[in-house]
Amino acid sequence: MFAFHGIPYWSVTGHREAFYMHYTTQLAAALQFHTVACDFDHAFGTQRVLPLKDVRVTALFIESFPYTYLQGKNNLLGLDLFIFRPILTHLKSDTLYKPLKVERDGGKMMHDLVSKLDNAEVDFLLTRRTVAYGDFSSIYIPENIFLCIVVPRPFRVDLISSLMRPFDNSVWIALGTALVVLQLKKLLIKSNNHIGKALATLERHNKWQTFSTITAEWISFILIESYLAQVTCFFLDFRFQPDPQTLEQFFATNVPIRLPEDQKPLLELIDPAVAEAIERRAVAEEACTEFSADCAHLDMNLRATYIINNYQTIDPSAGAKRSYILTETIFSQPSAYVFARGSQLRDLFAVYLQRLLEAGIVQWHVKGMNSYIMPPQIQYEEALQFEHLTSIWLFIVVGWAIAFIIFLMELVFEYFKIFSK
Repeated sequence: MFAFHGIPYWSVTGHREAFYMHYTTQLAAALQFHTVACDFDHAFGTQRVLPLKDVRVTALFIESFPYTYLQGKNNLLGLDLFIFRPILTHLKSDTLYKPLKVERDGGKMMHDLVSKLDNAEVDFLLTRRTVAYGDFSSIYIPENIFLCIVVPRPFRVDLISSLMRPFDNSVWIALGTALVVLQLKKLLIKSNNHIGKALATLERHNKWQTFSTITAEWISFILIESYLAQVTCFFLDFRFQPDPQTLEQFFATNVPIRLPEDQKPLLELIDPAVAEAIERRAVAEEACTEFSADCAHLDMNLRATYIINNYQTIDPSAGAKRSYILTETIFSQPSAYVFARGSQLRDLFAVYLQRLLEAGIVQWHVKGMNSYIMPPQIQYEEALQFEHLTSIWLFIVVGWAIAFIIFLMELVFEYFKIFSK
């Protein structure tokens, strides 16, 4: 009866060991109780709501990978389509998919979308969205949509910083302080005051000489070995400048941000300070392309992950890809499916989506999409390339250069020594 009238919200209460069931219509003006024989298929199965025969359902979609996108000209794919396909198949309705024309003007595109939903030109928006749609009915889903910044990796060699990075600033300050103290001690010993005489007497003591020599040699050995091990690692693997990971670090680089017209409305959804910083660095979409080495751009986290993992190659000299996703995202909001004003499909689809979530079908589709987005765990190169040896040659050349400079200094010292005689 409820299925015939298209009422999806009703509860079931067992009575006398579930031989009979009480059916109660919820959200009604007055509660009505009906007692009939127990039928679990009608209560919990696919017959909870009858199919919509001879009814055309019009679904509007937006090309937004990986939720809904076109492969080729007419092959519609995406996570949201995979989720709704079992529902539409059970309803046995004639489903028409209409694409929403992507406009460069984001405001016009949003106006067209709201107009189609308000005038019931379409029944629902197949692609999940994060935008508030006023009084339109929505089904909120427990998955957030993340907007991130895709940053180009410049691969700038930073040898000077690599020489300093093995030790923290506090260690370098401590070493500098120790050298200053040792020089002051030598100056005091050469002086004739009481402190200098006391220090000279202490230096001539055998036990103190042994203790100070062993301590200095042990500390020097630990520091030199640690430094050489760390500096070798930095020269070989981390000779490039570290990638910014936070928004503050990224904005300090002054890298331009590609900002098309259709993405400008997104700035209204994020923090005003971040939006202002993006606008100051914004360039037109004609200035550079997505995932280029000239500028960064705003993108959905899943789409950027898929393109970087599957379409960008690893630079052989650096061992990394040319682009990466900034760790700190711009914003994260829950998503929802939006239905036309007054549409009766909202409650029907909500019940079916709840059943799909409880059965784990939605999670299964999400897991399959994540495996499609992520690359294989192991990547093999065809052969060893000369670019792979860049870091080794760089370390050897630096060692040779230092040895040559020391050799020249020794020649100059010997020359002045002979000349002075």
